[in-house]
Amino acid sequence: MKIIHTLLVCIFVISASCSEDSKLGQNLTLDDFKKSLSENMGYTELVNTFGVPSDDVGSGLHIYVYPLLDQTKVHIGFAGDNIVYAYQMNSSDQLIYTLID
Repeated sequence: MKIIHTLLVCIFVISASCSEDSKLGQNLTLDDFKKSLSENMGYTELVNTFGVPSDDVGSGLHIYVYPLLDQTKVHIGFAGDNIVYAYQMNSSDQLIYTLID
């Protein structure tokens, strides 16, 4: 009986931690980026902080896209492993707010 209980607890802990990982990159707000984004972040640190971007819309320059809860998006432009800019964009891809320029 103890073995079954231990196995169930392990399964629960593993599934809970997996669901937490899958939430990374979701439910983001502009304030999350204002608090944690810095222009010296590399791609790995960006992903560790905000999750995998939903899209890369760049051509020649990587432009990583993160959707926000308010239906806007954050576009983060990367050249190599350096952030060039970070903008909040509306649904028509018009600039709303500059995080890094």
